[in-house]
Amino acid sequence: MFGARNNTLEEKSTHTHLAVANNSSPAAFSEVLKRYTELTQAINLEHPGEIRDYPSLLNLAIHHYLQTLLARLAELGKLEGNALEVAFNPILEAQWRLTQGSALDIFNNPDNVANSCLKEIAKLIYPGLTEEGLLLKLAPGIKKITQAVYVNPAQGKMDFELKTEAIHPETLEEIPPDDCIVVNDTLFSASSLFACFNKFDFTKKMRRELEQKYPEIYAELIEKRDDIGRVFEVLKQERPSPREAITRLMNALKYSRSRFSGEAKAAPLAEYELAGFRKYLNSLESNLQKQVYQLTCSGAGSKSLETIIKTDLVKEGDCVETAAGNLSGILENVENTPTLDARPPQPSPEELRKSFKEAIKPFKGNEKGEYLYPAKKSFKIPTELTDPLLKNIKIQDATHLIVFLQNLDVDYLKKLPPDEVNPFIRDAEELQYVLFHLDPLKQKAFCRYAAQNLKLFFSIKNSVDVLKNANSEQRLLILDILKDRLLSKGNQAGLIQDNWAFNQFLGLLDERELNLVLPTLRELLLAPENQHFLGRWEFRRLLFKEKATVYLTALGPLYLRSVIRNAEDLWEWERNLPSLAAVQVLHEQLGQRSNAQPSLFQAPQIDEAFIKRYEGHKYSQHLVLGEPLEAKEMVAANPNLLLAEEEVIDYFGRHIKQPAYELPRCIEDEEMAEMQEPYIDQLENSREIKEKLEALERWIESTGGFEDPQRETKDKVALINLVEALKKAETPEALKLAEDEFRTHLKSQTGVIIRKGKHCNTKLLDQASALYDDEYQALGGRDYNTSPKNDSLWVCGIGTIQSSFTTCYAQALGQSLYDRLEELKENKPQSRSLEFRYDRGVFLFPLVPGIGLGYKYASGSVATRARMGGLQRGLGELGASSLLDRLCQAKTSAFRALRRRPDNPSKRGCSIM
Repeated sequence: MFGARNNTLEEKSTHTHLAVANNSSPAAFSEVLKRYTELTQAINLEHPGEIRDYPSLLNLAIHHYLQTLLARLAELGKLEGNALEVAFNPILEAQWRLTQGSALDIFNNPDNVANSCLKEIAKLIYPGLTEEGLLLKLAPGIKKITQAVYVNPAQGKMDFELKTEAIHPETLEEIPPDDCIVVNDTLFSASSLFACFNKFDFTKKMRRELEQKYPEIYAELIEKRDDIGRVFEVLKQERPSPREAITRLMNALKYSRSRFSGEAKAAPLAEYELAGFRKYLNSLESNLQKQVYQLTCSGAGSKSLETIIKTDLVKEGDCVETAAGNLSGILENVENTPTLDARPPQPSPEELRKSFKEAIKPFKGNEKGEYLYPAKKSFKIPTELTDPLLKNIKIQDATHLIVFLQNLDVDYLKKLPPDEVNPFIRDAEELQYVLFHLDPLKQKAFCRYAAQNLKLFFSIKNSVDVLKNANSEQRLLILDILKDRLLSKGNQAGLIQDNWAFNQFLGLLDERELNLVLPTLRELLLAPENQHFLGRWEFRRLLFKEKATVYLTALGPLYLRSVIRNAEDLWEWERNLPSLAAVQVLHEQLGQRSNAQPSLFQAPQIDEAFIKRYEGHKYSQHLVLGEPLEAKEMVAANPNLLLAEEEVIDYFGRHIKQPAYELPRCIEDEEMAEMQEPYIDQLENSREIKEKLEALERWIESTGGFEDPQRETKDKVALINLVEALKKAETPEALKLAEDEFRTHLKSQTGVIIRKGKHCNTKLLDQASALYDDEYQALGGRDYNTSPKNDSLWVCGIGTIQSSFTTCYAQALGQSLYDRLEELKENKPQSRSLEFRYDRGVFLFPLVPGIGLGYKYASGSVATRARMGGLQRGLGELGASSLLDRLCQAKTSAFRALRRRPDNPSKRGCSIM
C-alpha cells in the first residue's frame, strides 16, 4: 500500500512534461514552477478527505510541503544570476533543517516530488554541478564524511581505521545515497564497513571504535541497518538465559498476530524468532539443552518445551496463541526457576568466529555480486508537516496505529486523537502488543500518552493489569500520571473505589514506586471519603502482610499521627502488624519530630509483657482467621501460646476472648484442633487442659454450644420475621427495611465479647434454605431475575448467614462443600483460600458492605457465576444446605474422635454421613 500510493507522487514528478529546462533564464525558472504547480492542483483533486493509513499521511505531507516550497520559490521568479543564487541558498538550508533524517531527506528519498522540484531548480541555478555536487548542494548542513578505510602501518601489515575528513562532491562518487547515515553535520558510509567484514579482528575493532567514539552514528546505524546490527550483536558475546530467550519467543508469538503456525500460515515475526530460538537451543551445552527441552508448565497434561518447539510450532494449523500460552506457563512454573535462570557459558572464540561467518553471509552478495539487503528507508514525517493534517486521521486497526507510532516524531504522539486510538487499545494485552513494536523512546512516550488520554486507564482493574505487564521504567511513568487520580478528591471520584482494589494496587508496588505514589495518597487518605482504605483492620492486615516496614515508612509520621491518636488506636495498629520489627518501625515513625508537627508520642516499651500480649493475640488471630500454617509455626516455637487469652476479631466482626486451646472447637475447625494436640502434650498442665476440652465438648453437645441459650431460637425468629416482612413488602423501601432488620439482628453478635462456646449458628443456613424452597411461590414464584422478594431472601437471608460463618466454614463454602467432603474422605487437608474456587477474583472475606456477600450475592445452588453488578444467587456450588449438614456432622465426629483417642494417636478418623 505504501509503495503504491507514494509512487503516485514520485511518478508524476518524472513524467516527460516535467523534463528539465536547459537554461537558467527567468522564463525557464517560471516554467518549472508552473509545471509543479499544475501537478499540485492535480493532486488536490485526488487526495482523500480523511487519512486512513500512514502512506496516505506521508503523501499528503509531501504534497503540502511542495505547495509551501513552491510559494517560497515563486518569490525568486524575477531574480537572475548571483541574486538568484543568494536568495536560493536560505531556502535550501531551511528545507535541509526540516527534512534531515525524515522520509523527505534527499538521501533517503531523492525522487519524491518535492526533492525533484528542488533538483530541477538547482540545475538551473548551478548548471555545472555533477550529480554528487547537486546532492551536497541540497544537503547544505553536511560538512564531514566518516568511513572505514584501509591503512598501511609501518610494519606493512594491512589494517582498517575510521577516518573523518571534510566532504567534497568527489567523495560521494562511490557512495549511493541510500547507503548514507547522516548525523548532525556528518555523513557516514555504511558500505565502507563491508570490506572490514572480511576479517573478524577488523570488524571487532570497527564496532568498538564506532560505539565509543561515534555513539550517535552507531545508534543510527543499528536502527537503519538491521544487517549490520546482527553482525555487531554477534560480537557483543552476550548469550541470554533460557528465561530471556523463551520470553522473547513468547512475545514474538503473542504479538505476531498470527493465529496458526506451520510454514504456510505463520507470520514473519513468529517464523523469524522461532528460527533464532532453535539456533539458541542448538548452541547450549548438551545437559542444559536437555533440561531446557524438558521444561513444562505446572499441572497435569502440560506440554514440554520440546513438544512445543519440535511439534506444535511445526504442524501447519496448530495454534500460535496456544503455544504462547504454554510458554507463559513454563515461565510461571516456579519448579523451572533453576533451569530458566541458568546463565549459559559465553561463546568461545571459535564459536564466535563461526557465528560471525554466518552473520556476514548477506554481505557476500549473490552470484552477480549484488548486495542482498538494501538499507531501510525512513518513513518519518517532520512534525511541522503533520500538525495541519491530524484532524483528518482515521486509524483503521492496530497495525495501522503501530505504523503511525513508529514513524511519527515522539513529540507528536501526544497530539494523536484519543478517539482514534481508544478502539484499538482496550486492555493491557493490546497495549503491550503496540509497545512491543516500538523502540524504547517511543514506548516511554506512548505509555505517557496512554495513561493521560486513553479510556484503558479509567479503570483500576485495567490499570493494574497494565502495571503487571509493564517494565519498571514504564511503571514509573504510568504511576506518576495516575497518582493524582487514584483516590477521590472533592467531587471527583477516584479510580480506586473499594478496599480490595486499594490493597491489590499498593501490593503491586515496590519501595521506589511507593515513594512516588504515597506522598500524594497520604493527603488524600485523610479526606473523609477515603479514610476507610486504611481504617479497617482486615484490609490493613492484608496490605501490611508482605511489606509492612516499607508501607509504614512511606506513610510517614504526619499521616500516622493523624490516625493514631490514643493507646487504643495504637494497639489496633500494633496487633495487626506481621512482626515486632514492623511494630518498632511504627513506634519510630510516631516518635519522629518535625518543625511542622513536634512529636508528643512516647513509644511504649517492647518488653516481655508486650511481646507476650502481641504474640498471644497474633496466634489467636491466626486460629480465628483460618491460617493453620502460620499458627503451627508460632506454637511449635512456643507451646505456651496455647494458654493465651487475648481479645481478637473475626471477619464477621465478632469480638472473641477465649483461651487459644479452646478456639478450634469453638470455631469448629477440626484441623486446627488436631494441629494443637501435640503441643498441648508439651504443657505442664496438659492433663488439666484436656479435661477442660472434654468438658467443653460435652457442654456443646448437650446444650447446643452457645453462651446465650436462646441464640438458635432468636436467630430462627429473626429469619421467620424476615420472610413475613418480605411477603408484606410492596415497595423497594419496604424490602430494604426488612433486609436491614435481619442484618441488624445477626450483627448484634458483634456488640458483645464472646467468652464461651461456639461462634456461628450453621443450622440457620439449613433453615433459611428450607424457607426459601417452601415460600418460593408466596414470594413471587417467578424466575429469580424478576422476583425481588425471592432475591431479597436469597441474597440478604442466605447471603448474610453465610457472611456470619466462621472462617473454616467460609473457606469450605468458597472451595465447594462437595469438594471439601471429598477431601475429608481421602483425609486431605482443607484448602484455606478465601477466593471462590470457581469464581476467581471474588472473595468471601473480608466483607465489603453494600457490594459483597449478603448484599449482592449469596453462595449456593442456583447459579455458579457471579453477577457482581446486580442481584444474583451464584458463587459456589450445588446443593449447599444438605452438603453443609453433612460437613457439620463430619466435624462433630472428628472432634469426638480427637477427644477419645490415645495420647499418641497415629491418625485421625473422620466419618462422613
